[in-house]
Amino acid sequence: MSSVPLVDAALVGLGSDPGEDDLADFGARLTKALSGCGFAILTGHGIPGADVEAAMDAARKFFSLPEEDKLAFSIGKHSKMGGYVTRGKESIDVHKEDSSTRATSSYEHRVAFLIDDLSATIVGDGVRGGDVSELRPAHERMEEHFSALGARVLRALALGIGTDNNFFYDSHPMLHRDNRRTAIRSNYYPPLDGREQLPPDTIRCGEHADFGTLTFVCQVLRILSA
Repeated sequence: MSSVPLVDAALVGLGSDPGEDDLADFGARLTKALSGCGFAILTGHGIPGADVEAAMDAARKFFSLPEEDKLAFSIGKHSKMGGYVTRGKESIDVHKEDSSTRATSSYEHRVAFLIDDLSATIVGDGVRGGDVSELRPAHERMEEHFSALGARVLRALALGIGTDNNFFYDSHPMLHRDNRRTAIRSNYYPPLDGREQLPPDTIRCGEHADFGTLTFVCQVLRILSA
């Protein structure tokens, strides 16, 4: 397959009131798309573009802070699986050679901010340095959008494979609880100016498989002109 298929999600998008037939129609089209390359680009999903921009702007402000300020939010300091990940620290292109050895094949030149618990103090309660107060409300809105859309997608996919629409939904009980925990991350790929000495085999993000059932990736197209 030479391209990622487009799938119109307007029938089940946020703001709509999908019935069983709508879920089945969308589920059939999404199942077909995912049965190919495993990816699909959703249009008509209903997530407000302004909320996506706000979350990305909040992340950009955090990543623009001095490194010593960002390190105050390092992963593990305030949340077990949430926080700032410096460049080269996270290697997801990992090959297990045996039960006791993990060998990485490349240096991954990127940084990230991981959020595993929106109630954790790390999200917006500035420990030091610059103001990161926008991180919490911006990511809370995105978590609500992703959870709502994810529930509809799970129901639709169940119908798409010919089973009861609650099959996947009921397998994710934390998704429909008030204390649900949806993992959210912001990745930033620092520009390369040619002056930084990088290790051999440097890449941006290694080949990997995500640990969750669904992964939603938001991107904002920015057209730059010289």
